[in-house]
Amino acid sequence: MDAQVMFIAEAPGRLGAEKYGIPLFGDQTGRNFASFLESAEIDRTKVFITNAILCNPINQIGVNDTPTKAEIFNCSDFLRETIDILSPAFIVPLGRIALKALAVIEPHTVTLSSSVAEPINWRNCILLPLFHPSPRVFSQRSKCQQCVDYQVLGKITRNATTEIDNGK
Repeated sequence: MDAQVMFIAEAPGRLGAEKYGIPLFGDQTGRNFASFLESAEIDRTKVFITNAILCNPINQIGVNDTPTKAEIFNCSDFLRETIDILSPAFIVPLGRIALKALAVIEPHTVTLSSSVAEPINWRNCILLPLFHPSPRVFSQRSKCQQCVDYQVLGKITRNATTEIDNGK
């Protein structure tokens, strides 16, 4: 696959990716993600989407849980290899767990709160951290503001693609 943009979400959700085998698909988080992509004029078929954690961490009552440090570490080699194989121009970590997973691969000091939608050089590519599209996150960053963040991403990636196409 020749994707210039790689999205890294947290982990497969039990009602979405865990059920369908497609990251950010089939549940409300997936619908939010699709809506954000559409608002940014980003074609889902032209990007690569994965998770920092490859299995769905669940708690004692059977609902999604936040991945542990051990789970992040255990999946970091696979994530590193995926990044190395794809060699995307842009990596978009969706939320703090994805940012933590990238810090295991190569340390960085990027925080979501201070760097949301800001391009940052990292490992020969550009990181552009965004909030996770889960409805639970809207209390931290509104759906409207997240839509604007994705539009920033869309503009930056289109400009980069135009420069590449023009030989710059």
